[in-house]
Amino acid sequence: MEIKRNYWLFGIILLIVGIYVFYFFGLAPLLKNYSAINWPTTDAKIVSVNISSRQGSGTYICYSPNIQIEYNIGELNYKSRYNQYFGEPCYNNLYEVNQFIEKNPVGKIVNVHYNPKNPYENTTETGLHKLLFFPLLFGLILFIFGVYIMYRVILNKRK
Repeated sequence: MEIKRNYWLFGIILLIVGIYVFYFFGLAPLLKNYSAINWPTTDAKIVSVNISSRQGSGTYICYSPNIQIEYNIGELNYKSRYNQYFGEPCYNNLYEVNQFIEKNPVGKIVNVHYNPKNPYENTTETGLHKLLFFPLLFGLILFIFGVYIMYRVILNKRK
C-alpha cells in the first residue's frame, strides 16, 4: 500500500512539474515571442555593456552579456535591457561572451521590437525559435510520464 501511494505521489509531482515547465518555460515565452512579430520597431542605441556570471551545475559558470539600450518613441526616451525572449545568451567562457560583445559595442544602433502597451519591454528576436521547443517537449514528456504512472496505480488498485 505504501509503495502505491509513493508511486501515486511521484506521478502527481511529475504531472505538476510537467505542466509548469511546459507553460512557464515553453508556451508562455513562445506565445510572447510570436506576438512580438506585430510589435512596432524602432532603432535603439547600445549605451552600456557588461558581463555577469552565475554558477551553473557543477563547476560550470555561465557568462552573460548585460546590454542596456536607449530608444525614443515619440517624445519619450526609454532605457531598457536588450532582450531576447528565447533566452538570455549564456556562454561557458569569457572568450565567447567577449565575441558577442564585440559584435554589439557601445554606440551601435540596433533594431528592436517594442511592446506598444509597455514600451520598456522589447526584443531583438521575434517569431518561433527552436530553443523554445525544448521546454515544451520536456514538459510534455514529464506530463505523459506522470499520467502514465497514475494510470498504472489506478489500474493496479482494481486488481
